[in-house]
Amino acid sequence: MASWKARRVISFSTSMSSPSPPSLPPKTSICTVAYGHTFDKISEIEIPFDFSSNCTQMVGSCNGLLCLADSNNVIYLWNPSIRKFKKLPRTCLGNPNNVTLGFAYCSENNDYKVVMTSHSFLSTYEIGIYTLSSDSWRRVEISVTTNVTFCKDEDIMAFDVNSEKFRKLALPDVSIYEPPLQKICLASFRGKLAFIGRSGFQYSIWVMRDYGMVESWNKLFVVPFERVACWICLTDYGSLMVGYKNDPLERQGLTYALIDTETLEEKKDLDIQHPSYVATFMESLVLLDGTNVESY
Repeated sequence: MASWKARRVISFSTSMSSPSPPSLPPKTSICTVAYGHTFDKISEIEIPFDFSSNCTQMVGSCNGLLCLADSNNVIYLWNPSIRKFKKLPRTCLGNPNNVTLGFAYCSENNDYKVVMTSHSFLSTYEIGIYTLSSDSWRRVEISVTTNVTFCKDEDIMAFDVNSEKFRKLALPDVSIYEPPLQKICLASFRGKLAFIGRSGFQYSIWVMRDYGMVESWNKLFVVPFERVACWICLTDYGSLMVGYKNDPLERQGLTYALIDTETLEEKKDLDIQHPSYVATFMESLVLLDGTNVESY
């Protein structure tokens, strides 16, 4: 397979065919590979493994490896370039609740890790880390200051995959002369941590120029919308991808658009279905070896 010279974006979605009866397999899940700047579709890749539920997500993308999971905490690592995938062993956390997953590359020892946080309604937190090299999970302690709350809007919980320690990062300090922001999502903007906040029909994009330095938050763009977006993400090229309803009373069906944050030019009618995640993707030969590895 020839190498791609430019970075692409990949979106994960479930085919929009009519729902299957209970006796039939769930709807097909696909990944759409597209040009990052225009989101023109290059290809669609059918996911070669089955999940135990229809509620699935793409956890992340690192160096050509994709991490996907479902609501039953069944997790796969997949390299479409070499046509291999690996089902991860069951987590060490038993029956985790209110799960948050992350996938990252560990540069110190050229390894990959999946991080799982689980918390109960009594605010008891458990952290499990899967390491690809050992093909196993282990528990880790939360090594941050006390009174950590992962779901608070006032802070970002950051996890260092090398040291395996958590830290809190403050959100941008909005001027008292500006309306309060509602947190929408975190993203990567040209290799830097980005924050998207909404105030009314305006979306502000902030970038942390020096990672870990909260005073380095800088507001880059303010993008006005005519309506509140139902789904939003930021591509690595700096474009906003949004999904919004043409009719606020409709329960299903979104219109997707790609907005250039600098010119505010909008590209509509994107050839995508219902995405749950968009990530940067570059073809690679990162190998998956060991147990539970399958080729197709």
